[in-house]
Amino acid sequence: MECNVWGVVIRKPVSELYMVPIDHSKKRKIDDFVEVASFAKDKGLHIAHMAQDITRANSEMARDIIMSIHEKVGLDELCLTDSQGVATPFGMKHLVETVRGWIDIPLQVHCHNHL
Repeated sequence: MECNVWGVVIRKPVSELYMVPIDHSKKRKIDDFVEVASFAKDKGLHIAHMAQDITRANSEMARDIIMSIHEKVGLDELCLTDSQGVATPFGMKHLVETVRGWIDIPLQVHCHNHL
């Protein structure tokens, strides 16, 4: 498959509040991501995980999902996503510092302002 791209961003929620009602088990989220990311890695692509709705997620669950994915496929980047626009600047700073303690890869932030 030739797409002439250098990487992919794979969006996967890490919050139990932002999941479709099909199968939102932690294992299923990890397995789905790993399947897609492994295909992309096999093609030599850079992998970024858009951790959707991380600002409302249980931090332990978010960490478990992110770290399990990273251990299985080796993430190149992580995007911390405030999907609902609920984070304050200070809250986002705290989140970045917390996640930086979990993982040492480039971080992005993706914020919304729904005020």
